[in-house]
Amino acid sequence: MKKGDDSNRGHDKVSGEVMQIPLEKIVPNRFQPRKAFEKESLRELIDSIREHGVLRPIILRPDPQKPGIFEIIMGERRFRSCQALNKDTIPAVVRPATDEEMMEYALIENTHRKDLNPIERAQAYKLLADTFNMT
Repeated sequence: MKKGDDSNRGHDKVSGEVMQIPLEKIVPNRFQPRKAFEKESLRELIDSIREHGVLRPIILRPDPQKPGIFEIIMGERRFRSCQALNKDTIPAVVRPATDEEMMEYALIENTHRKDLNPIERAQAYKLLADTFNMT
């Protein structure tokens, strides 16, 4: 894909380069282990993005059931902050990922950043075990 190509053909947009993706084409990660987003922390991120922009692109995958739509692998807080700021697009990298990889990445990202509460962490591990037969 050429840099600057703004077509929204969905699965054609898998690359390692940073692209501006319309927020309306993005859906949350259905395997997101975080259920509660702390308002104060989100407010701080909104203020930071307002002042400095999005410093690190979010990671998306093409939605396997909906061409032209992307699921968040990592970066839901940045996505929500951009929505709150009424932004049209967000910098993102689109890459292929299985459901299992999406869940793993989301769990890894959330445990390395703002800690999941114990219930969210337990539910995420249970979902990994039940859905993907992981121990």
